[in-house]
Amino acid sequence: YFAHEKISEKATLTVKVTAKYPKFPGSALSYDSVDIKVVNGIAVDNFATLQTAVKADKLNVCLTNDIRLYDGDVTQTGSPDLANTKHYYGNGYIYSAEEGQLVREQELLYCAEDGAMVSNGIFRANRVIDDEIVGDVDNGLKGTCVNFCKDEYTGDTENGENNFVRNLRAEYCIFENGKTLVIAFCAEVTFEGCVFRNASSVALYVPTKDYEEDGALYSYVTTKNCVMSNLTDMGIFISFETAIAKELVEQGRVSTFNQQGFFDVYNYQNVNQMNLIPISVVPESFKNAAESLNALLRGQLLEEGFARYRHTENRQEYFHMLSLSIGAVFKSYLSGTLQDERIITVSSVSIPGIASYLPTPAYLLTYRNTVDDIVPSSTCVINKKLINKLHGVGVKYDESTERSFDFRPDNPVLAV
Repeated sequence: YFAHEKISEKATLTVKVTAKYPKFPGSALSYDSVDIKVVNGIAVDNFATLQTAVKADKLNVCLTNDIRLYDGDVTQTGSPDLANTKHYYGNGYIYSAEEGQLVREQELLYCAEDGAMVSNGIFRANRVIDDEIVGDVDNGLKGTCVNFCKDEYTGDTENGENNFVRNLRAEYCIFENGKTLVIAFCAEVTFEGCVFRNASSVALYVPTKDYEEDGALYSYVTTKNCVMSNLTDMGIFISFETAIAKELVEQGRVSTFNQQGFFDVYNYQNVNQMNLIPISVVPESFKNAAESLNALLRGQLLEEGFARYRHTENRQEYFHMLSLSIGAVFKSYLSGTLQDERIITVSSVSIPGIASYLPTPAYLLTYRNTVDDIVPSSTCVINKKLINKLHGVGVKYDESTERSFDFRPDNPVLAV
């Protein structure tokens, strides 16, 4: 038992176990130790308790068992509207929904207050899935794992901070089996050691808007030592769904992406079948135009001007789809930093034949076509080696090699 009154936030206890007898005659007794982090929170072992814990006033949540949405009652559907305002410690347990309980981008959980965190949790928007992920708006997977988003919008203020939720964090989590696995909307969020996998659309969706009634809605996203795999669309989709006022861009109130450590993205799409613009997450008014545009772009991506970005395997042409920033009819912007040397930046204005099909420039992050450790036929396996890598074991990067990029319509950047 712990004296809970002595634990105000988080304490680390070290438990040391010593052998009763020596391993060899005359040798010293062997021992081992383990650190246990103890937090002031609520132990959760079912959905009803999870609801109570999350809705309690700023208390940490600690899972002690797998949790099923509505305790597996498939007659109850829709988002549970659970706004995590403190820290969610998954302890390696699974929080999942049954097929059909979540639709569109309804989420299992959202982080809605400055400093909120999800740690060591497995989030499954669909508990059981088919062997093949279908990238289809009607028949594909539904639901979102976690939405990093303020729970309500109170209108813009003079400095534009009223809508913004800061210092959110996801560490050592698995987000899987959904339509859009994670959404970052008007948030500053860091993902460290996370795995995003099995999505019928994009892994991470970052909508960017400028509404008079709400003000500027944008996000600052950072990934550190993360993995994405088995997606049907782009890994990260940063969409500009309204025009962004020039003064907001100059103030830095526009979405940015910073990549630290490594970023293993197993997401090569066959050029003949791929959709460069994710149909399922673009605004409804643009869906028909996006489908026509995708058909045109597929043909252009096979042209010679795009050869240096394609990967060829078994006589098939593939394109590595890490990130896309696009506004289509609205101007888009993208700035940030990159540490993984496999990643390059590409502006559509630098590719002959494609720029003419886009009303405004699009900006891409993709792997160099010389990358050979992750190729179109590569698969991601979660094992002890990968888990250690996600925790930064053996990962070394020279910060002096960090590169900055700044895409703007009036300052198109060529591939670097």
